[in-house]
Amino acid sequence: MQGRMFDHIQNLEKSRTNWKIKARLTRFWPTFAPETSTIKGYNLILLDDDNSHVHAYVYPDNWRAIGKEVAEGKVYVVENFQVRDTIGKLKPVSTKLCLRLLNSTTIKEVEDDVMIPKHKFEFMDMGDLLEECDRLSENQNPEFAYDVIGAVEEFDKVKRVPTRYGERDQTRFIFTDGRLKFKVTLWGDFASSVSESFKPDLEKPVIGVLTSAKLSTFRGMRYTFHFVVMCKCAEITFWYLSVDQKLEEHQIGALPSTKIYFNLPIDSVAEYRERLREEGYKPGKVYADSTSNASTRIVIEKTSFKQMIEDPGNFRYKRTVMIKFVITKVEEEDNWWFNSCVSCQAEVEKIDKKFKCHECNRSFGYCEKRFRIFVLADDSTLLTNVILLDRVVKRLAGTTVANLLTQIKQDNSVTVASAIFGSIIGKEVIVLLQLTDANVAGDSNLYNVVDLCDSAMYEGAMVLASPTQATSSFSMEGDSVVPGIELFETPGSSHSATKKIKVRSRSAKTDHTGWFMDAHDHLAVVDGSKMTWNVRVRVTRIWPSTIPNGVIVRWNLLLLDSENTHVHASTTPEIWIQFQNLINEGVVCMVRNFSVIPANGIFRPVLHPRQIAFTEATRINVIPEEEFTIQMHRFEIIPLEDLQEHVVEGNPNWLNEFSIDVMGMVEDLEPIQESQTNHGPVEIIKFTIYDGSVRHKVHISGPFNPDALSLYDDQFANPKIVIMASTRISEFRGTIKITNLSSTKIYVNLECPEVTTFRHWLINDGFMEFWPII
Repeated sequence: MQGRMFDHIQNLEKSRTNWKIKARLTRFWPTFAPETSTIKGYNLILLDDDNSHVHAYVYPDNWRAIGKEVAEGKVYVVENFQVRDTIGKLKPVSTKLCLRLLNSTTIKEVEDDVMIPKHKFEFMDMGDLLEECDRLSENQNPEFAYDVIGAVEEFDKVKRVPTRYGERDQTRFIFTDGRLKFKVTLWGDFASSVSESFKPDLEKPVIGVLTSAKLSTFRGMRYTFHFVVMCKCAEITFWYLSVDQKLEEHQIGALPSTKIYFNLPIDSVAEYRERLREEGYKPGKVYADSTSNASTRIVIEKTSFKQMIEDPGNFRYKRTVMIKFVITKVEEEDNWWFNSCVSCQAEVEKIDKKFKCHECNRSFGYCEKRFRIFVLADDSTLLTNVILLDRVVKRLAGTTVANLLTQIKQDNSVTVASAIFGSIIGKEVIVLLQLTDANVAGDSNLYNVVDLCDSAMYEGAMVLASPTQATSSFSMEGDSVVPGIELFETPGSSHSATKKIKVRSRSAKTDHTGWFMDAHDHLAVVDGSKMTWNVRVRVTRIWPSTIPNGVIVRWNLLLLDSENTHVHASTTPEIWIQFQNLINEGVVCMVRNFSVIPANGIFRPVLHPRQIAFTEATRINVIPEEEFTIQMHRFEIIPLEDLQEHVVEGNPNWLNEFSIDVMGMVEDLEPIQESQTNHGPVEIIKFTIYDGSVRHKVHISGPFNPDALSLYDDQFANPKIVIMASTRISEFRGTIKITNLSSTKIYVNLECPEVTTFRHWLINDGFMEFWPII
């Protein structure tokens, strides 16, 4: 009997490893390394005859040593493993302990044991999900994932539907407990497999089981729910109206362990079906009408200033609209750009030679400069004021604020009026407006112009004719978008402008040429929801990651787009081979078909929360012509006086976070020295970096890149101003030391706004009275 031969899962504890259990494998899935898409481990859910289940995991090397193929549903004897405390959030089962399988672990398949259940679920009632959603703050994950059970209605068999990412398989159905309803949309291979498993002869009502779900809550609009199941995607939406009749929706996301079962032959499914019948549940249509679920193409609606001003409440649920107008006048010619935060892009305040961002609550040694031009717009119904934000002006003018300011300093004949205002006044444009709360409340007639469109999109847009009602029949799903339109707003301080702008009537307009916007995605909006992204970027940095013996294990790139958003990308050496002769630092290219994962690892080179992983499907095309709208570089420079708070030893959190960009003058540059280390002799460069008020020691360890050796190049005029990107800040005996990482790059006298501003600041403060500006 099991009591004599096997240990029970509920009795396992951490004191020893010579455990022996007999259990059914109910679920099995791999875990992938996000940066390489290689398998970094396997997960098992084991269930014994006491109806106790536990999560087990094993690393690939140990799994190969075990040398066992397993299958869900089979019974195995598992012996010699480690018992550990569970960690993290969204654990697949509620057991407080988990198992780690070792290379000494043995797994032996045995005959089926009818005393061991086929499955175990920890169901949460749909009504209880509402309370759980209210308990959790937005984007907060609970300790455990959830299992949900419900009836399936209006199942729409898999079909090919057009999306902006090409044709994809889609399946839809309703998931309900008789009171609350979920709208389920499945995509890709997962849609095909679920559709195939939904047979016409299934007993009615069909009961579905969704296991390992996660929750989050959004209010005021419809959201889409994403499932990722073994690299297959599903989307689920459920909704209800609260007492105040505002639409409130709860997001159910899934994990790699998520599965969906129909009419599973277990007691809980039979009992649930019987309960529905006792409560008088009347099943809806099992299959959806083909016409009722026809693919709907969601389009951006075009409108007019008159309609927005006279009936602002009509736009409560339509925050992005399309409009055509002529730019007739620049209202504030002296206020055409602003200082922007390098992280969140909000407007910053200059305080004591540093830039304070009140949104991020951080200070930076420099900032970005972004366009923000107030103009008078005429759409033939009214004249009103709009704000042309950075992306729009850059595309209209073909330049950036930093480039324009540099041109003005170098050539007195260049003015903003000739370079910008003259080229946009009188131009007819088709744009997207992003409406603020003040706009839809009728408190402000000042509108933010966030993007440009072409005439084909305008002709295809629908005219806004009636107020939008919040109903369950409309949802902005991830694939229901307008081809060619990028929904993205450049953040700035314009949200605070809530004043009423004087509006003047207009009866006629002049016909001018429109502006075409290339269709591509921006780095700020890419996420893990799909792999078919298409971005236009500049490669600003390339470097390898190596292990101590010098073997390259990964190639890394920094990608920068026209919104000045930069992202860390990486790939394996095998995939890099096809790109290494195609791209180099500084090129502009189109990159498509890649994975997007949460940024991970220590000393990350940028603050962006996500990271790009190139795969075998990734394609890169270099753009040969000059790309004026993408900067050559982007840095997130920390003032030297603020480095103490970024010392690794003093702030352990930074060990798992970011590397640091610093800037200053080079002083006391020593000849290259050789030092003995545990890995043999290493060359070292030593110097002091000085920003006019603070000095810190710099130690750069070899092997050196050419950029480090350029410190000794006499062609660079003094003082040599360096930007050191991606450094490590440490402290030894009270002295801060700046050292290099594999991602570190040194720029000497770089022609960029940061160096130019720093050099002018040194001159103005008397530190460089004998040095010319270069």
